[in-house]
Amino acid sequence: LAALRSELAHDPHVVFIDKMLTRPEMLNLIGVCDCVLSLHRSEGLGLLVAEAMMLEKPVIATDYSATTELVTPATGFPVEYRLVPVEKGQYPFAAGEWADPDLQHAAWLMRQVYANDARIRQKVQLAKRHIENNHSITRVAALQSERLKEIGLR
Repeated sequence: LAALRSELAHDPHVVFIDKMLTRPEMLNLIGVCDCVLSLHRSEGLGLLVAEAMMLEKPVIATDYSATTELVTPATGFPVEYRLVPVEKGQYPFAAGEWADPDLQHAAWLMRQVYANDARIRQKVQLAKRHIENNHSITRVAALQSERLKEIGLR
């Protein structure tokens, strides 16, 4: 962390935020960003990604785990990866493998987003519609209601 702070300290284009953000602060941060980058090894939910998509921000995310339900070539920019073993002590209770995102591919995708042509704008609009149609409160409530009927609890 100290090395990272030192490296970034003299770059006026970098803002280093080292604190917990409130919900409004987080949404405001997403709102002023040009893009959201999620180079994760394994994402359980993808809330940041979904919120960015609803705010019509381009999303670049590792093409692995939960975000694959959100970020597709039509709705965003999936990053290639390779599976690597989870080493002892890297993550609590972890075993098996997780993704190691391809940083060169991610950088290439960042350049594509930076170009900001009409294809990017089309993707962010499709992404927002995808979230609204498949992951909105109304849609999820309907799916839960259907499931409760299937198992005889409603």
